Amino acid sequence: MSHPRDRLPRTSPPPPSKAHNRASAPPFPSTSVVHKEPGILLPPSHFAVVEPGLYRSSLPTPPNFPHLRSLCLNRVIILSAERPTRAVANLFEANGIKVSHTGRSAWIAENSWKPISEEVVKNSLEIILRRECYPILVCDVGGIHLVGMLIGCLRRLQNWNLNSVVSEYRFFAKAKTRYANEQCIELFDIDLVTIPDDPPQWFADQLEMDCQERQEFDALIADGRVDQSGTMRDDEKAPPYLAYRYSSSGPLNSQIGGTEPRVQIL
Repeated sequence: MSHPRDRLPRTSPPPPSKAHNRASAPPFPSTSVVHKEPGILLPPSHFAVVEPGLYRSSLPTPPNFPHLRSLCLNRVIILSAERPTRAVANLFEANGIKVSHTGRSAWIAENSWKPISEEVVKNSLEIILRRECYPILVCDVGGIHLVGMLIGCLRRLQNWNLNSVVSEYRFFAKAKTRYANEQCIELFDIDLVTIPDDPPQWFADQLEMDCQERQEFDALIADGRVDQSGTMRDDEKAPPYLAYRYSSSGPLNSQIGGTEPRVQIL
């Protein structure tokens, strides 16, 4: 015998009210977490700003296209011998980006220890120093070694301290640091580079600052306050960081408050 409830007509549950729909709906529409291609700015690996309008990275790939468009690049310098893919080449052409493939035309002797030729560095730096080429992206396949050496040579052209230059290279290279690359940066002859009359503003400001410091140094020598080695001699009580401010041969550390070095007998 069946239960009386089983003989009741089966009806579907009433549809939820609009108020119920609003209460149970998620606070944000689902489309807000679905990123579409035009909204993504995915930079190439090892992308960084070197100076205003000057960028470095690895060779870009199609996912990096929106980011490249946002930079409004005028020129791309490719240091590696490999050609960019057809999609990347088409992107450069469609956006009017000039490509300077300096790494393709360079020749390196088989017995040379240098991973990059001075010709590539010289030609690339002279492009970087042309104001009309900006904004510029410098890249290679990995975005570490060739780009790192070129930027290191640029820093030397900016009269950076060599320790700071090497530290910047190691910051990007990390565990992949190569001693030959650091030597290449140190031994590059910066006199090979021809500086144009109208360099980019950031480089012009650097030249002006260096000129002012040189004039200040010459004035101190003329007044007898600094000797030819750059050591202050008019104030014996001046702290070391002031006494050797203009000297390139001063001690590496202060002897004030220091301890006697330990001597190890082998």
